[in-house]
Amino acid sequence: MSIVEAPLIYHTAPDGRSWYELGLYSADTLGRRIERNVAAWPDTTLLYLSKTRGYRTTLGAAVAESQRIASAFLDLGVKRGERIAVMLPSWHECLMCYLAGLHAGFIIVPMVTIFGVREVSFIMKNCNARVLVCPGVWKGKDFRPIAHEMLDAGLADKVVMVDDDVIDPRFESWTDFAARGKAPAEHGPNRPDDVCFILYTSGTTADPKGARHTHNTLGAEWESDCYTGEDHPVGLNMMPAGHTAGLLAMVRPFFTGEEAYVMDEWDRDVAVEAIATYKVTRSGGTPFHLAGMIESADAKHLSLASLQTYIIGATNVTPALVEAGLERGAKSCRCYGSTEHPTISAAKTADPDRQRAFTDGRLLRGITVRLVDDDGKDVAPGEEGEIWSNGPELIVGYTDPVKNADSFVDNIWFKTGDVGRLDKDGYLSITDRKKDIIIRGGENISSREVEEALFQHPAVSEVAVVPLPDKVMGEKVLAFIVLNDGAKSFTVADALTYFQQIGMAKQKTPERVEIIGEMPRTPIGKIRKQDLKAIAKKFVA
Repeated sequence: MSIVEAPLIYHTAPDGRSWYELGLYSADTLGRRIERNVAAWPDTTLLYLSKTRGYRTTLGAAVAESQRIASAFLDLGVKRGERIAVMLPSWHECLMCYLAGLHAGFIIVPMVTIFGVREVSFIMKNCNARVLVCPGVWKGKDFRPIAHEMLDAGLADKVVMVDDDVIDPRFESWTDFAARGKAPAEHGPNRPDDVCFILYTSGTTADPKGARHTHNTLGAEWESDCYTGEDHPVGLNMMPAGHTAGLLAMVRPFFTGEEAYVMDEWDRDVAVEAIATYKVTRSGGTPFHLAGMIESADAKHLSLASLQTYIIGATNVTPALVEAGLERGAKSCRCYGSTEHPTISAAKTADPDRQRAFTDGRLLRGITVRLVDDDGKDVAPGEEGEIWSNGPELIVGYTDPVKNADSFVDNIWFKTGDVGRLDKDGYLSITDRKKDIIIRGGENISSREVEEALFQHPAVSEVAVVPLPDKVMGEKVLAFIVLNDGAKSFTVADALTYFQQIGMAKQKTPERVEIIGEMPRTPIGKIRKQDLKAIAKKFVA
């Protein structure tokens, strides 16, 4: 089945020069670049710190194995340029899918494992992925009903299940699948400006947006100047593989040569023990992760001092948290980016403590931003404005042409929906956001998506969803609800039961529900969410 996608937006620098002219794009695909890179450090360790699928290998062995996995996908019937949906934790099998795609020319569509049937169905249909790779059961979640639904609905032709005990004949076990790859596949005929990953992000709309990255946009990110100054880097990846940050962390060692340790689920004790044992020098996560590590390190009397760089992003990155990490030896550096434009700015280890604690760093190499007012006019230096970004890492557009029209200006500038200011020294600070999202533990949750789901419940007359500030998760989902006549109540428990029934991810369930008599509104009748956000802040004051 063919699909119609929006044309690719091959953007340039603001002055019209191409990224090739500026030396920021390569004539090689990522598969060829990775193979060439790893020849310099084939024996570097890659270790998965998983309770269920622990695995040790090397960077060189991983690349060789991924080329056989690419052959297995070809034998399964996947053609070069077709899409493979990968809904796996940060396991070795997930990395194999990612590298196989980059080598052979498949387009990989990562999905976080928290997704339910609703989200997976939308993505499979939107991207036309004919193969789904997923676990059987992991962390108590059974993925088999999701896999059955994709097959029954005609949204997948094949399911490869990473499970040691696959008995359903409709699924192929990873072991049987991998056995198809008897010889390494040849390099794909794809070009460096071809799409290699489609990453779905929950933005301000109900449906996820398919953000298209090419070999060159992601290559520019992996070869950026985000990390500097480490002679023998050792990395710890604690982000989920289906998330942009997790994808970037999983593949980064193949560009840096760093010794790599990978977690498949968050456990703060495992993280601090890994840092202490393996002398981890670089990592990254959200405020939730850093706060947990600080608490665990204090309780276990372990040191975080080997962490020369801890890149911290998402929401509510407080100066106090950065300073708390520094007190324990971990040099935290705030950063700013998104699925669409992975790293726009980042503080560096060498930056003064105040800039690392109070700003989101300077723009990375090749990146330009404009700060504009509501009319799209540039604001005066030092004033706040919406951030429009441009750079070699920026996506080549969404799959949906309507979303492209809303998000890109002159096919050069990307409207981030975030508000910030640049100081006289070039440090960027994010001060607010226009996008109607909740960032829970680093995951974007669309307020509108949650609202539309709740609005279908018979007890709900009106609903408005806003972020509830939380010192652990950053933000949680708070729903203000006006009940229908005759409805007596609607609780968090009711919301949980309802979300389970409609197949939405548990993480999107409201964690606080406030019943109100009427919504605050503007003179034209629009709900004043800023008033509700102010109330939400009082709940945690």
